[in-house]
Amino acid sequence: MPPSQLIRIPQALLDLGGELEELVYIKTAIGIYDRTMLAIINSSTTPAQLNLHRGSWLQAKVNVASLHRSIVADFNRLPRHMKRTFVRSNRSTLNEHGFRPSADDLEITRPGSRRIIIVL
Repeated sequence: MPPSQLIRIPQALLDLGGELEELVYIKTAIGIYDRTMLAIINSSTTPAQLNLHRGSWLQAKVNVASLHRSIVADFNRLPRHMKRTFVRSNRSTLNEHGFRPSADDLEITRPGSRRIIIVL
């Protein structure tokens, strides 16, 4: 493909994709940690080491919550056509991690939040 015909992806979409990728990575690490925590507790681990592990786990959970908020906030700043592009290209990952895209792909709701619709 000639260089003049390269597809340009907006930086906002790349940043949002990076946040989603980071979320997947952290949640995978938390899952591995959760599965191996019993082995760590049953080993000859010192209390200081256990506190370090728990602190890291808690920090990872805080990072996940922060990424959830950041992804939704960054998504809301995208133009309509970019929102649709992002949701369509990442729908399965969004669903897997608890985000709920709207039917028109213009909104996503973060995990654990409730969307209230008031009909007047």
